[in-house]
This record gives sequence, structure tokens and C-alpha cells, in this order.
Amino acid sequence: MARKTYFFAIQDDLLGLCEAVEARGPLTYVRAGQCKGPKATTYPRARKIRGFGRAKQGEALLEESFLVLDRTVPVRVDPIRSASTAAVGHFVGARLNREAINLSPGGDYQGEAIIEGLITCFANTKSAFQLYGRFQRALRKSFLRARDTPGRFAYVGAAAVEAYRNGIRLTQSVRSPPEWDFKIVEG
Repeated sequence: MARKTYFFAIQDDLLGLCEAVEARGPLTYVRAGQCKGPKATTYPRARKIRGFGRAKQGEALLEESFLVLDRTVPVRVDPIRSASTAAVGHFVGARLNREAINLSPGGDYQGEAIIEGLITCFANTKSAFQLYGRFQRALRKSFLRARDTPGRFAYVGAAAVEAYRNGIRLTQSVRSPPEWDFKIVEG
């Protein structure tokens, strides 16, 4: 069973979070999904990823996500064959990278909304649990644990809280009605 943590953050919040986790040990970030060849592009720090924390689609399920691994763990790329053309493609995912967690940063969407982010631990491996725990501790230390009116919880970064108080939506999708948005219950 996957462990999941939801959050709302803009770029400054996310980079601060990742830097706190990176300070406890070097990491590797790699975009999840199809890649151009058998060797995936990796990043040693979140700060090196262009556009990290900026939502491009306005929809949490469509935003890019990253596998995050301890730097000593190699990234495994899965060769995949197209059923129709027999062409070989390449895919980076949790199936072969059981020591990884998945980070979907969400983030600011065109200044009108902050798209929900998600950290997921899919595998029951010690290294994945430890990495997930590092992110959990950093979230608890620097983000507000906020409650929505239906009782749902999410962590919200300081800059995202400020944006929310200035009228920016906290949502999974800019296409959903505002009444479905995450609303921080004060007190």
C-alpha cells in the first residue's frame, strides 16, 4: 500500500523543502515517464531542474513528476516495446526503482492557482521508507499542517499560505469549480 502526503507549495517553498532534505544526504532527481534513451537525465539538486515548482498544465494529474533516490542508488530505465510498431522506448518509473519515492511538485500555475503536490512511497523497501521519512520531517518542520473543511489534511508552505491569503486558489485543477478548492481552516 502506497504512502501519500499532499502539499501546496510554490517554488521558494519547494526548493527550501528539497534543500532541507538534500542537507541530510545527497539525492538524485529524475523525471518519471518516458525518456529519450536508455540513460535518463538526472539532477543532483532540485534547484538544477528548470521550472521546478511551476505547474504547466493546471492539473495535478497532468503535471510532471520525479523519482527521488539516494545518490548512491542507480536509476534503472525500463525498455518498453510498442505493440503496434515493435519500436523500443524507454521509461523511468517506480517498478524498477523500488528504492525511490515519487515527487509531484505541483506549484504555481500562471499566478492564478497553486496546484496540489504529492509525495508517494510505492515500495516497501527500507531505503524508500527512509527517504519518505526525510521528506516528512522536513514538511513537518517548515510547512503548516492545514485542515480543509471536509477534514482533509495537507501541508502548505509559507509562501503558499501568503498567496492563499491574497486570493490565490489551492486546488488539484484550475478546471474544477472553486468550491472544490482546498480551504485552510484557521484555528
